[in-house]
Amino acid sequence: MSLKLLLYLLVPLTNVAFLRSAFPQSAPPRQTQHQRRLSSHENFDYNQLWYPVIWACDLRPNQPTKVALFDIDYVVAIDSDSKITTALRDACPHKAAALSEGRVTKSGLIQCAYHGWSFDGLSGDCRQIPQASNSTTFPKRACAQTIPAQIHQG
Repeated sequence: MSLKLLLYLLVPLTNVAFLRSAFPQSAPPRQTQHQRRLSSHENFDYNQLWYPVIWACDLRPNQPTKVALFDIDYVVAIDSDSKITTALRDACPHKAAALSEGRVTKSGLIQCAYHGWSFDGLSGDCRQIPQASNSTTFPKRACAQTIPAQIHQG
């Protein structure tokens, strides 16, 4: 029997937070003790949980894989030692092309298939733009959004 590993993502659910803040908070009506016990889920913080997204055995080394959680797409990749090398939101900051359609370069960067921008998979920093000189430092708005990830039970 082989051990199956799960890849977990710690995902900041900004859409949930936005929905909560979109409605004005008014004074809550008086509740009975029974109603208060039933409404304890309102204090539940979805941003502080890890969510399983894919079996680790389904990830191919050095190949970006698209996963979805709560209708948001992410791209993950592992190296040949099953170590996570990429955990990003699946959208290039340049033209919002899917990074999962790109490739992992020989230097371990994830490269967008659309215009060839390359990103560090763990920090999200833009490392290379084909049209820019090699000495260029790129602004933060050119960085991809990183997501904490770990392989659990392995």
